[in-house]
Amino acid sequence: MNDNNSLKALSQRDRDFMTACRKVISESTETDLTVDKVAARAAAMKAPAYYVEYSYAMRKLNALAARRAKLDSKMTCRRWEEIRSRVERLMELRGLNRNDALARVLREGGASSFFLAPRSATRLYLRLRHRTQRH
Repeated sequence: MNDNNSLKALSQRDRDFMTACRKVISESTETDLTVDKVAARAAAMKAPAYYVEYSYAMRKLNALAARRAKLDSKMTCRRWEEIRSRVERLMELRGLNRNDALARVLREGGASSFFLAPRSATRLYLRLRHRTQRH
């Protein structure tokens, strides 16, 4: 995967996640809203994108199809299963080939969540919050 594109994708994910965190805070009426709650709720919100590069996603889907992919976590598995499912649905419904279907899924985005485990979401939120407070 191209390091520059990967960094752009992660940077965009971070901005989108922080926006989701701010939305959780602004819409909450709770008086005991903790960092953990904010992060978990934001992580469960729909994400605008999958934050993966096309060539990496294609390699991952091919490995999944060949049943040789190693998925590190439950969240990673959920993300790739969602992408795979959307690609297959487009292939069936629209008659697209795998390349075009994947390109469309990644272009349209609309991930069901940020695919972050609660602990990872909390760490990310704290890091991003710290970064924005310093600037």
